[in-house]
Amino acid sequence: MGPERPYRVRNFDPLLRDLLAWGLVVRPEEDGDGSWQLVEVVQSRLSELTRNHGQVGSDQLVYLDHRCAGCGTRGLTRLVEGTYLCTACFERRVPASPAGEEDRTSTSA
Repeated sequence: MGPERPYRVRNFDPLLRDLLAWGLVVRPEEDGDGSWQLVEVVQSRLSELTRNHGQVGSDQLVYLDHRCAGCGTRGLTRLVEGTYLCTACFERRVPASPAGEEDRTSTSA
């Protein structure tokens, strides 16, 4: 068995299929090792996004209309260790911050 992956393949494959379907990755002709590369417009956009907002961790992103792996409800979820969780299940799984420390994943209303 190979090294442990930080993601679940079944969750990762749809993203890769989308990259291929939208033409956002290419395999350079001069590259003989079979590696893939993001197209120039994607590389530029990634640079803009990280310049303006810094790198966002996957635990800070929210996803719409995914089914929660914890309770089965469909709606707003977060991706935690390869599993989509609603806010209630996310809070049960992730320990609360100690008093006085701001939770970096919380949002203000």
